[in-house]
Amino acid sequence: HEDEGEEEEEAEVQADNTHCSGASLGGSGASGGVPCCAGGTAAGQDLAGRGLELAVAVAEVERCNRHQQLLEEVAAQAVTTEILEAQLREAASEVQLMKSEINADLAKVFPALETAAEAMDNLTMADLQESRSMVRPPHGLALALAAVCTALGVERSLRVPLGDGPPAPAATAEGGGGGDARAAVAATAAALAEPDPWAFEACMEFWPAARKLLGGAGLVHQMRSFDRDSLTTAVVEQLRPLETHPLFEPLVARRISLTAEAMVLWTRSLLAYYDVMQDVAPKKERFRELMSELEAQEKHLAKSRQRLLRLRLESEDSSKVTAMAPQASQISA
Repeated sequence: HEDEGEEEEEAEVQADNTHCSGASLGGSGASGGVPCCAGGTAAGQDLAGRGLELAVAVAEVERCNRHQQLLEEVAAQAVTTEILEAQLREAASEVQLMKSEINADLAKVFPALETAAEAMDNLTMADLQESRSMVRPPHGLALALAAVCTALGVERSLRVPLGDGPPAPAATAEGGGGGDARAAVAATAAALAEPDPWAFEACMEFWPAARKLLGGAGLVHQMRSFDRDSLTTAVVEQLRPLETHPLFEPLVARRISLTAEAMVLWTRSLLAYYDVMQDVAPKKERFRELMSELEAQEKHLAKSRQRLLRLRLESEDSSKVTAMAPQASQISA
């Protein structure tokens, strides 16, 4: 009997387990088809829903933080761009000011250059041939052409002794002849003085070379195409005494010949240009430096503007995504 009782209990337990399994698989029992594990499934679904809401909230916070960060970057980049624009305007103003100063300095010498160019344009072959035909030209013409040859780098063709003359009479020790003694001293001083490089004899050393240049239009062409910036300080120092030479005045030279006048005007324009360029040269160097700095600032500003535009576009996209996030969450819910 005990064995039969145990068998009956095992059969009852097995029947209960079979009923529960069937119910959980969708079968229906006496309770009308309610799952026996329904409480555990509802709790799991609730937990999954809360996890999704938390993920959505975290994503929303990250989007808001990124959007705020972009807004701050846009504001900072806008300030940087404004500073660069102000610096660029200041640099451009300095460049313009330096350019105006250079043009104002050059304007001082333009009249001399234009007058010299006009005088050369008025020269005819007859004028040049007239001067060339002279075997012993006036001092003023020889002086003008010697100056041009010096500026062009034409070598002297002759060597005429300078400062030579008869020996000065010796002064007597006697008291009488005071006038003769003074004359002797003056003559000795003149002999010992350095020769005048623009004396007639010195100028005539250039005359053979000058006559060759006067043989055609070669001289005028060389003068027109001469690079004024190549004029050296040494040559300028040789020509400088002519600025105060009485025969090196345009009106005086014009009374001699149109050729002499054109040569004088051209040489004086070179000296005037050289003097102006002494002031302009450092300004030109500064102008080049300013232009280089201006170009670098323009490139820097262009990059800043590009970055600002990119940040603004990214910020706008972020703003749209942030605005659409709540709607997406509602749809998902």
